[in-house]
Formats: sequence, structure tokens, C-alpha cells
Amino acid sequence: MTTIAEARQATADALAELAVVNSATPRPTKKNPQPGDAWVVPGQLRPATFGSSLQTLVANVVLAKAPDVDRFEELYDEHALAIFDAITKGVSNLEATLDPVEIPVGAAGGGVLYGVRVTFLVPVQPASRTGPRRPPPA
Repeated sequence: MTTIAEARQATADALAELAVVNSATPRPTKKNPQPGDAWVVPGQLRPATFGSSLQTLVANVVLAKAPDVDRFEELYDEHALAIFDAITKGVSNLEATLDPVEIPVGAAGGGVLYGVRVTFLVPVQPASRTGPRRPPPA
């Protein structure tokens, strides 16, 4: 079992190994992502058994810029399964789905990118509780 931060980093590391990915991070870091960028965001967190929890993670991979739908379709056909396999085999998870998506960029009217979004569950545990406790708020 892993922490949420470790699961996000493992996902970014798995995506970084793919030929279609130029930059993979465990958190969104760019205001204007480009084709080849990938990042991971948390979704729903819910209880599981034996004191653990299930964290939904969402990995986004940008494949093409609008209006180049044909390029997106080519890259999707060529890389979707590899992206899915990198996550489902590289990160422990219970279920996963991959969906093609349009990713809005920048402020309103800033444009659209085409990519894939992989949504998956990871069993997680809290980070170590062995350090000093925070004092109660004053």
C-alpha cells in the first residue's frame, strides 16, 4: 500500500516512460499545457477495509492541439493502450477507465487540447504518523 503522494508520483513516473509523453508530473504545473504533457490530479477518496482508503486518481495526457482532430485520432489509435497499460501495470489499482477528452486551455476562449484521461482507483494509507503532532489551534 502507498500514500496518495507516492501513488501520484508513481503514476507520473509510469507515464514519463512513454514515447508520446515529454513531461509527466504528479501535479498540474503548467498554465498552458502542450501535446506530450501529462499530469495527475486526485479525485474522490473513500473508505476501504482494514483502515485503508481508496483514492481515485485522474491522469491526463495531452496528445494534440485543436483543430487537429485527425492527428489526435492517429495518436489515440497508436498510444491509448500503452498509456492505459502504463498506469494499470505500473501503479497498483483496482479498476481503471480511459476516455478521450477535450481539455480547455487558458482563460475563456483560450483554446482546446485533445487528450486522454485515465481514471483509476489506488488503495492508499496515511503518511507516517510517527512525527511530532501539531499543536492545537490557539
